[in-house]
Amino acid sequence: QAYSACLRGQLSSNVRPQNTMPPTPSETETRVLRILSDFQMLELCLKLYITSVYKFIQSKVEDRVPFKFSYKDIESYPLERLLGTFVKLNSNENLQRRLNALREKRNLVAHRGLVYRHALVRELLEVDGEAYHSDLRAIEAEVDECLVLMGKELEIALALQTPPAAA
Repeated sequence: QAYSACLRGQLSSNVRPQNTMPPTPSETETRVLRILSDFQMLELCLKLYITSVYKFIQSKVEDRVPFKFSYKDIESYPLERLLGTFVKLNSNENLQRRLNALREKRNLVAHRGLVYRHALVRELLEVDGEAYHSDLRAIEAEVDECLVLMGKELEIALALQTPPAAA
């Protein structure tokens, strides 16, 4: 039944009659998009932090030891790999734990967000809408807190790029 519904376009948000406006996103869809956007911001913060520390290390080792790491090395890293690099360059174990816990929650948001979009799929997979909303609220709050903490770590790393003031 789901297969035939998919063929008729009932599961695809991209298939709609011509000259009609796309449906207004629901509160849940808006929250999912906001959370996923926040995860992208978190990835960018991690990339900036790692790149900043790489540049600091490069400035300290100069030509004494080859150090050829740069942004290009991590540019396409997924969140998991960015976190693996971050823990090697950062001492905030509390933030590291929290970020690692969020890694799996991002997949939950992305995958369930697609499922939640379609009533037929929600019914088929017996998705508990109330539990999903509760999960989203908790994940959103945790991502927001981690972004604030990551911002503080990033400030520290970026300060390494600033030469000390002349006395």
